[in-house]
Amino acid sequence: MNRKVLMFTLLVALVIGNFSAQAQLGDLRSRVRVKKDKSEQRDDNSSSSDKRSSSSDESEGSSSKSSKSKGDDEGGGSSNSAPSQADFKENPLPCAVDMYSLLDDGFKLELENKHPYVGMIDIAFLPTKDVNGQPLFKSGGMPKDQEVIVWAIIKDKSGKIIFKEAMDKLGSGNGPVTTFKKHDWHDIEYTGPANGMDAGDYTLEITVTGKPILVYPFKVIVGKNDDPYASLKEIRMMDGAWSKFACYQFEKSNDVFKWECFETNYDMKLKGEKNKSNATKFEYQLYYNGKPFSNLVKRDYTHFRGKWSKEWVTFSLVTDKNQSNYIKSDDMKDGAYLMKVNVDGKGREYPFKIKDGKPVLIDEQDRTKTTDPARALEGLNRTFFVKNVKA
Repeated sequence: MNRKVLMFTLLVALVIGNFSAQAQLGDLRSRVRVKKDKSEQRDDNSSSSDKRSSSSDESEGSSSKSSKSKGDDEGGGSSNSAPSQADFKENPLPCAVDMYSLLDDGFKLELENKHPYVGMIDIAFLPTKDVNGQPLFKSGGMPKDQEVIVWAIIKDKSGKIIFKEAMDKLGSGNGPVTTFKKHDWHDIEYTGPANGMDAGDYTLEITVTGKPILVYPFKVIVGKNDDPYASLKEIRMMDGAWSKFACYQFEKSNDVFKWECFETNYDMKLKGEKNKSNATKFEYQLYYNGKPFSNLVKRDYTHFRGKWSKEWVTFSLVTDKNQSNYIKSDDMKDGAYLMKVNVDGKGREYPFKIKDGKPVLIDEQDRTKTTDPARALEGLNRTFFVKNVKA
């Protein structure tokens, strides 16, 4: 009996111990699971934070790249991007093209293919720095890789660009003048007709970092010869300020007074060489306050058809019977002057004035009277333009 009681007691103790061990094991597993869940939660939070940090880094990197790209576009650091805007407030007077250099063979149609071409031109008061104070013209490197600061552009009547020529700095002239020529490392872009520019109205623009410093309207004239035996069937030429204005040089005291004009020939039926005309007869005489001031000068000139040529003449006082002394600037007293020119029987008249010993600017040359400075006739204070008032 006692043995049975003892065995029963041992069995009950074993069962109770087994239940207790399972309960402890379950509690331990629960604790491990909770600890693991908390650890995973911390890992998730850490991962989320890392992702946000990574996202932020990527965003900053993207912003940096975007900013750099924008800077590259606006800064003009490479030859493939636009240069920085020039500081046009650097000089006391506006940057401008010397009109005399443009008219004197600086802008023309090629005699053979009749395509436009800009040769050497002078630019006054050209900025040397950009708006950020950095040098406008970078030095070093290959010329072909350097930024193009000055462009010559031709637009047709609709505003379409048909001609682009890169200009390169050649050197400095007298005073605040810089000479430019066609850039040797850039080809001319011409999209007009292969046989030459069509008849019509055009505009030449000279730009510095994209801003026009010259806006020059001109037209192309096309003449045709219906004579089946003629060697010259067609002529194309430009017209503009060449036919409207003449000029005189009046720079220093006691300088010789020199009258200059630009001439050509439209006539296709004249005999002679293919591109040359016969001699044209010219007569010049200067009047002062309605009376003859100079002697009568006669000249014969031969011009290329379709090409403007500069002609110049000097004078003696009408009282100088021997014509041994040239009229000089000191002889030009205050008053009203009139240059009378006769070209093969056709008259022209160019009035101008001298006041306080200085030439009076015509409205087209006076910057205080021109609404668009880029259209003013810049003469560099030595060349003074005069308009023909007799059609």
